[in-house]
Parts: sequence; structure tokens; C-alpha cells
Amino acid sequence: IVIVKPSFSSSTAEAYHAADSACLVHPSALAAVAALRSGNLTALSAALGNSFESVVAPEQIAAIKQDFIENGAVGSSMSGSGTAVFGLFDSPTAAEMCRRTFLQQYHDVFLVFPAHSGIEMEPIV
Repeated sequence: IVIVKPSFSSSTAEAYHAADSACLVHPSALAAVAALRSGNLTALSAALGNSFESVVAPEQIAAIKQDFIENGAVGSSMSGSGTAVFGLFDSPTAAEMCRRTFLQQYHDVFLVFPAHSGIEMEPIV
């Protein structure tokens, strides 16, 4: 997974206000949950969606998502109420190549890997 935080930002309060004022289509999480359970990256990519994308800098977010697809991502979406955008990749090599390309255009670019076991904490002694 590659995450890009563009130089522009949005206010969470303003994003929720805009969402309240708009007639948003909410993506179903059921397909994403099923894809995660089955380990199907293609299905997960198809299930990605974020209602805030239509009210938080939609042209800029769409351009970043397109950049991800053109750089090998199998899917892309905005994270939370914005403005970070992530791309899903089917190989660490493809993700690293995208990260390096994005560093030429964006200051904050991160390569991350999914956790397999959730949060693990050491006991406090």
C-alpha cells in the first residue's frame, strides 16, 4: 500500500458539513469485508469507495487516484475525510516503484504493509 498526503488539506468539520449538505452515495462495506476475508485483492480494489471524495477536492483527489492506477495500483481511494489517498498494489516491487515516482511530485509518500495479526502489545510489568 502506498499512501500520498498531498500538500492541500481539508477540514474534517467542513468535510462533514459538505457531506451533510450533499446527496452522497455510500459504498457498501459488505463487498470489501468479503474480499478481505477471502484474500481477494482484485475484489477488494473493486469495492473501494469513499463518499467524501465527491465533496473534498474532487478533481484533485480523482487526479491522484488516476496517478496511482497509471503507476500500477490495482485500486485507489481517499482515506477518511481526506486528503490522503492510498493505492493498493499486488507486489512490493510495484508499490516501491510507485513510491519513488510519487516522491518526484509529492512530499509525503509512504510505503506501508498490512498487519496480519492486529495490534500486539507487550505486557506492562
